[in-house]
This record gives sequence, C-alpha cells and structure tokens, in this order.
Amino acid sequence: MKKGVIVSGLLVMALTLGSAVWATAASTDAIMTQVQNYTTTGDIHEEAAAEDLLAMLTSVNTAIAQGDHVAAQSLLEGFIHAVRGLDGKLISSTAAASLISAAESLSVSL
Repeated sequence: MKKGVIVSGLLVMALTLGSAVWATAASTDAIMTQVQNYTTTGDIHEEAAAEDLLAMLTSVNTAIAQGDHVAAQSLLEGFIHAVRGLDGKLISSTAAASLISAAESLSVSL
C-alpha cells in the first residue's frame, strides 16, 4: 500500500512498500511534475528548457530502473548543473532553488 504526502511541491513518502526503486522513481516523478508546474506558471520561461530538463530526469529514471545508481547520481549532477546555468535566466531563482534541492535530496537517497 502506497502512502504519500505533498510538502512544498515534493512528494514525501511514507511507504509500506518493500521497494527503494519505487521510492526513488516517485521522487524523480515529483521533480518532473515540478518542472511541468514551473513551466505552466512561467517560472521556467522556455518550453525547450523544460523539455531538456525533463529528458534528463527521464534518463535518471532509466538508470534507477536498471539499478545503476552511480549513473543516476551522475545524471542528477548534470541536471543540477543545467538548472544552475539557467538560474535567473530561463528559470526563476525560486524555481531553480527548489529543483536543485529536490535533485540533491534524491541523489543522497540513492
């Protein structure tokens, strides 16, 4: 049985599931949802930037599904680097800080 609570746009899991893969994939999905929401609100100013970030997160999901946590962490570092590069330009500083924090939390959990 899955249980979850939304806190500041992030999915914080209270799981009664024996799978760490589900928890990390769900966290990646939560970050993807944040990217989509920030695009809708205009905090990510260009659709192309959002699409690039979503593609990076899809690659993270693939690495996690394959059990390659080293690759997933490396891909998350790339995502964080990309967000930092867009901070204040194509992504609002508030959105960038939130996305970076979420990605760092996910990386630590792997």
